[in-house]
Amino acid sequence: MRIGSVSGAINGAMQLQKVRASAPEKGGSEKKGPPGPGREMAELRELLELSRLRRIDQAVRAHERAHLVAGGELVRSGPHYIYRRGPDGKLYAVGGDVVLDTSAVPGDPEATLRKAEKIVRAALAPLNPSPQDIRVAVQAQIMAMEARLELARERNGGEE
Repeated sequence: MRIGSVSGAINGAMQLQKVRASAPEKGGSEKKGPPGPGREMAELRELLELSRLRRIDQAVRAHERAHLVAGGELVRSGPHYIYRRGPDGKLYAVGGDVVLDTSAVPGDPEATLRKAEKIVRAALAPLNPSPQDIRVAVQAQIMAMEARLELARERNGGEE
């Protein structure tokens, strides 16, 4: 199951992509258009967008790193990132995920309980869990309750 984040900034980054697609490439020739307030505003918008993308990139990477560290041996792959190109031409992470093994341990409710508790910790490890992180944690809590029920049945000799 995937846990991770996708920034609300994706729409803003996509809008920037559309605007930049029609703008001249940086790095080569001079900037087009006369100097003045319009050009200064465009440059200011670019700087603000770069600052925003850098903040998002740092937050996304920290979010996925928290899943990775807390997930430990349950991590199957990741982190995987979703990137957006900034006005400077660089790629910035705006979303991501880490894939965890969220399956029960067949025939071992105690191990399943321990695993479910670790899944919950991994899913909720970031400071701001995403809706997907919360769904994974809830599913793991259900798995833990089922394991506790199975353990109780075993202790009571299989009675319902």
